[in-house]
Amino acid sequence: MLTFDGTHRFMMAESILKDEFEIIVIPTLREISAGCGISIKIDESLAEAAYQKLRSNGFSQKMVQLWLIQKNDGVIKPQKIY
Repeated sequence: MLTFDGTHRFMMAESILKDEFEIIVIPTLREISAGCGISIKIDESLAEAAYQKLRSNGFSQKMVQLWLIQKNDGVIKPQKIY
């Protein structure tokens, strides 16, 4: 999952990623504190490449965060990667 520090950054990211990656727009999980409340869900095998694509397009680590989301026994456990 990719989260953003604001709605404008989310919209920029969606525009950059949509032609190259299969993305799903979802609300940010309440377990994660994020700026805009909208996130991009992406296959785990492509997440690193999508994150790096955003970084190469001017996104700083403050603007975009990459999370691994796991669910154990019904409990959502997000792990921040970047």
